Amino acid sequence: MQHGSDILIIGGGVIGLSTAFRLAEQGVSVTVVDRQRVGTEASWAGAGMLPPGVSATATTPEARLRSYSYDMWEPFSTQLRELSGIDNGYRKCGAVEVGRAGAAVDSQIREWQQEGLRCDPLDRAALERHVPGLQQQFQRGAFLPEFAQVRNPRHLRALTTACQNMGVEILEEV
Repeated sequence: MQHGSDILIIGGGVIGLSTAFRLAEQGVSVTVVDRQRVGTEASWAGAGMLPPGVSATATTPEARLRSYSYDMWEPFSTQLRELSGIDNGYRKCGAVEVGRAGAAVDSQIREWQQEGLRCDPLDRAALERHVPGLQQQFQRGAFLPEFAQVRNPRHLRALTTACQNMGVEILEEV
C-alpha cells in the first residue's frame, strides 16, 4: 500500500473503483484492495442496463435515485474515455418492456408517463415488430427510447485504467 494513502477501499468492483476515482479527482490518495482481480465478481456479471429517469419530475426515492444516476452516466462515460482511452460502450439504445395483457402493464406505462419518461405503449403487433418471435403470452408492452446501456467489462477496464492514471493504487488478489 502507498505510504500515507488517505483512504483504503476494500473491494474493487464498480462501486469501489468509482469511489476511488471520485476521491482521486479531489486530490485524495487512494488504495483499492480486492481479494480477486478487480471487477471480476458481481460488477462483471451485471447486465449494464441503465433505465431512464427525469429528475425534475421524479417523486419516489427510487425514481429520484434512478434519474440522478441516469443523468451522470453520459458525462462519466465521456470522462472515462478521455482519461483511459477505452470506450465503455455507453449508448442510448432504447428498450422494450413486455408484459401480459392487463392492468399491471397499463399501470406501469402510466407511471412512466407521469414521471415524464418517453414511453410508447405497444400492442401485440407493435411488440412483434420490435421483438420478432416473442412468445404469445406477451400481449402488451412499451418502448422506452431513452433507455441506455453500458458494457460492464469495458466499463470496468476504463474505470480501472482511469483510476491508475490518476494515481490510485490497486492491489489485487490480496
